[in-house]
Amino acid sequence: MTAVQVALGRDLSREQVRGFVRDLREALAASLADSEGYMPLIRSFERIGRHVRYLKSGPPIDYLTLARLRDDLALIVAESSGDRERLQALFELILEARNHAVHQGGAARQLRSWGVTYALALQEGLLANLDEVRAEDVMVTNVIVAEPWHLLRDVRTNMLANSFSWIPVRLDGKWWFLQDVAIARILLTVAPAERRSALDRRVEDAREYLREATRVGPTDRRADLPIPQDPLLVVDAEDHLLGLITAYDLL
Repeated sequence: MTAVQVALGRDLSREQVRGFVRDLREALAASLADSEGYMPLIRSFERIGRHVRYLKSGPPIDYLTLARLRDDLALIVAESSGDRERLQALFELILEARNHAVHQGGAARQLRSWGVTYALALQEGLLANLDEVRAEDVMVTNVIVAEPWHLLRDVRTNMLANSFSWIPVRLDGKWWFLQDVAIARILLTVAPAERRSALDRRVEDAREYLREATRVGPTDRRADLPIPQDPLLVVDAEDHLLGLITAYDLL
C-alpha cells in the first residue's frame, strides 16, 4: 500500500488521481509559458493538499495554508522516485519563498523552477496510487483538431498560436496528423509569389502531406503503449477522439 492509502485507510479513486494529475499539468503548462509564473503551481499544490486533508480528516475547521498542508503533500511525494529528504527540503524552500513578498526577476524564476520539480514528483506520486496506469490517466484531453475543409493557412495560424507541432484530422474514416514540418515543406517548395495560393488549399486537398496516426484505447496499459515519435491518439470503440499522448506524457 502507498503512504496515501495507509493514511486515508482507502484508495484514491482513479477519477481523483486523474483529476489531480490534470490539475498539475495545467499548472505546469501555465508556469512553463511564463518564466516567472510560479503561482499556478502554488495554487495547484494547495488544491491537492486540501483535498487529501479533506479525505483524511473531513471538512477543515480553519483555512488551510500551504504551510499547514506540508504533511498531506508529503504523503504523495513519498511515492515518487525522487529523494524524499531533497524533496522535503525543496518544499521548505518553496514555502519560505511563498511567504515573502511578490517575487519578480531571478527570484521568481528560481521559485518557478523549484515548483516545477516538486510538481513532477507530485504527479509521479499520484500515479503510484493506481494499480496500473492506463492511457486515459496520462492523456491530454480537449484536443484541438483540424477539419478536412479547413484551409492550410488557418491550420498554420492555429499551430503558431498554440505552439503545436501536430494537429489531428479525421479523413476518409481514419485519423491523420498534419505536422508543422509538412506546412513548412509546402511553403519552402513554392516560389514566394505562390505561397498565398499554396496555403489556400484545404486540408483534404493536401493528403500527400498527412501521416496516419497511431491509435490506442483508453484502458490500454501505459507499459504496453508504443514509444511515440508522433503523438498517440486515444479513441473509443467508435473511433471518437478522447485524448492525445506524447512521449512527454509517458516520462
